[in-house]
Amino acid sequence: MEDSSWGQKLQVKLSTLSEASSNESLQTLAKWIGFNRKHHDAFCAVLKTALTPGGSASAVSSKQQLNLFKVLSMVLLLEKGNTKKWDRFAELRIAVGESVILPAVEQQPTILDASVKDALPTMLKEWDDANVFGGPTLIHQIRKQLEGQSPPETVGDAVSKEMPIVEAAAPAQVDEAEAKQDTASENPHSSPSLKASVGVEDKETPADQGMIEPEGSKNTVVAADEPTVTYDFESSGTEPKKVAPKDFLEPSRPIATLQIARDLRNDSAVQLSALLSSLPEDIRKVCADAAESEASLVELEDVRARDFAVRTNEALIDMDVAEQIANVRTYRRIVQQIRQARQSLLTLVLQSRCQFGADEAAEAFLNADRAKEELRKRKQILVDAMELEGIDPQDESDTKNATEEIKLAPLSWYNPEGKTNEPDAKRIKAVSSSVT
Repeated sequence: MEDSSWGQKLQVKLSTLSEASSNESLQTLAKWIGFNRKHHDAFCAVLKTALTPGGSASAVSSKQQLNLFKVLSMVLLLEKGNTKKWDRFAELRIAVGESVILPAVEQQPTILDASVKDALPTMLKEWDDANVFGGPTLIHQIRKQLEGQSPPETVGDAVSKEMPIVEAAAPAQVDEAEAKQDTASENPHSSPSLKASVGVEDKETPADQGMIEPEGSKNTVVAADEPTVTYDFESSGTEPKKVAPKDFLEPSRPIATLQIARDLRNDSAVQLSALLSSLPEDIRKVCADAAESEASLVELEDVRARDFAVRTNEALIDMDVAEQIANVRTYRRIVQQIRQARQSLLTLVLQSRCQFGADEAAEAFLNADRAKEELRKRKQILVDAMELEGIDPQDESDTKNATEEIKLAPLSWYNPEGKTNEPDAKRIKAVSSSVT
């Protein structure tokens, strides 16, 4: 039952693909499939239906069919550069190749568009180079089907011979950021329940809408209406502190790790906001009154309920409110964590006064220059003493090389005598951007 629900989720996402879908949209869908890879059986069934006769292939344009194969290729190449995560997707890759790609290629004279046939050899080369199936057998089977040759053995036997490890592998666990994946429309085949559905569903609507808009930061570093400002450290009220470069890694890590999860949930939050905004004003008022009342259910007359049902988007009626609220809360938590990490980075920058060792390096440079000059003087004294004693110093080549040395320009920004007013070059340029 759960796999059927995930299959319906994938159907909804596939229905949003169009001929004009960007590579970013295709990559987002591929990552969503990868994040929920433990439901690969349901996903493969939906994808196979979309690409084989009797499914939706007859109604799919050539561009949409090519985009679907691009999504499959992106799924097969997920985490290609990460050895640890690459192994987690092995079972998903085998399932996609055996249950989706090969059956579609077997029916290629009837279902595959010419653009897909032209693109498949390049995709096969990428899959073969990355060894996506753990061996050459499945690639060989697909290539033979493209060339119109019958395979000598079944795909299941070939995969069992090439990939004994994959069959014993357990599905990888999805982390917390991947567990509650976003979707704007749930269970399109279920029948809507009109009685008391408006009260229960929209009971959480005001809070849901509030969660979509992240809270504003109380400690904003720069004004939002100024594109670029020159920041004065002394006016910030942050005490100066020596900050090691490794201290910047801790707040940077959650920004890097949570950014993908945030992007995946952003589309769902935007779609949910658009659906709620499209709700008629009178229905919205009934929902607001129901949210403020103490009663858990709001009874509506049959005529009024039918009128509300006709004028309400079907996606809102079929929506799983609890799951959508959980998705929005997860999205909000991710945004807040990224905001806190960015705030920590800005605080460290203010504490460091943008001093990352430049003064120490300049002082070491000047000390080395002074030591070099001192050695030069001592060498000249030694050469003069040797000449007075009649000893040949044999330093003609050294003297020649010394005269050819390049004089380095002084460091105009560094003042070894003490602290002075910092020049503009040492002030931070803080670019105004939305934290979310």
